[in-house]
Amino acid sequence: MPAGVVSVIRGPEHCGWDSALLLGVGWPLGTNAVATTDLIEFVRDPDGVLPGRKQGSFAAHVQVPDDAVFSGYQKGELQLWLPSANPPGEAYLVLGEMAERWPAVDEAQACG
Repeated sequence: MPAGVVSVIRGPEHCGWDSALLLGVGWPLGTNAVATTDLIEFVRDPDGVLPGRKQGSFAAHVQVPDDAVFSGYQKGELQLWLPSANPPGEAYLVLGEMAERWPAVDEAQACG
């Protein structure tokens, strides 16, 4: 799978964002994103260090909604689930019985 289809990076330390994780998903699903306009970015930001508007909030230990479907992407036992909204406003990272909700951001995050 090309790196632009699904990628996870830690926020940059020099901006103080290193407690956050950014999940880039090529959109439509399966797209190899070569520009920020080709992806949706979801964030795991429990400390609220990232600037910008999010389409909800991060939450640990949530139930995956009934309309969410497995995206087909996983790393080991960690699975990516997405709700049926197009584009989705959140992503669910599922590991066994545990799930986290990562909200989408209104535009890709960058620091100087």
